[in-house]
Amino acid sequence: MVVTATGFTQPLRVMFAPLYRLRRQVTPVALVSTLHQGWLGACCRRLAFIELAVLLVVAFA
Repeated sequence: MVVTATGFTQPLRVMFAPLYRLRRQVTPVALVSTLHQGWLGACCRRLAFIELAVLLVVAFA
């Protein structure tokens, strides 16, 4: 069985479609630009990466 990139990402797009729509509607630009600077930004990015890894493990377990 061959798994293509489209075949792999399509279930993720369907699962997270409500979050994608919400993300497009709510864009706190000032907060995001502040979070990308300094240690707080690094901490938030690291936490987001860990959350994504956990979601993928749970979704495909």
